[in-house]
Amino acid sequence: MPKIVDHQQRRNEICDAVLTLIAEGGTRAVTTRAAAERARWSTGTVNHYFHNREALMLGAFRRAAHLQGKELKRLLQDSTLTPLQKLHGTIEATLPLDERRVALTRIFLDYYAETNAVEETHDEVVQYLRNWRGVVTQIIDECKADESIPSVRSSETLATELVALTDGLSMHALLDPSVLSRLVDGQTLTISFIDEAWGPIRLTGA
Repeated sequence: MPKIVDHQQRRNEICDAVLTLIAEGGTRAVTTRAAAERARWSTGTVNHYFHNREALMLGAFRRAAHLQGKELKRLLQDSTLTPLQKLHGTIEATLPLDERRVALTRIFLDYYAETNAVEETHDEVVQYLRNWRGVVTQIIDECKADESIPSVRSSETLATELVALTDGLSMHALLDPSVLSRLVDGQTLTISFIDEAWGPIRLTGA
């Protein structure tokens, strides 16, 4: 019998290899040959699934978005976490705190920079950001329901601010990793934007 090939698994393996290359050396480290060597496939196999470097990078972006989405879905469905813990978790999931998240951050930021040049890429990046803001909005709604976030401002507005803050922290952390060290105490990440700023917003009538 002919061997059954799981084509999606091969694509994932190649994209995971690309994300590893990005974590180690940035997007400039990505070539078809380097991806093939890291994935332990031939360059012919890589070219079969991704006909050029641009397709390879887009595949890695989609893989990164998929992995990010799985992590956010896991957080949303974890009944052992409070809404505020889920909110902290979504921030941690998108900050470059380890090799995997460094790779995700680098490829997302790379696509942010390139998104206006290619319409297909632009639409995918915009949809990714909308989905992310949607998840954060949902969690903030839960936080408001249990009064862990007392702000009267709309959840959509707070989500927009939080996602923008997280992206900014991610960009700065890639350039200067010490940025995050100021926010991490052991295994705890503290964002005063959540823990302190939103409470006083309501008290001052904003």
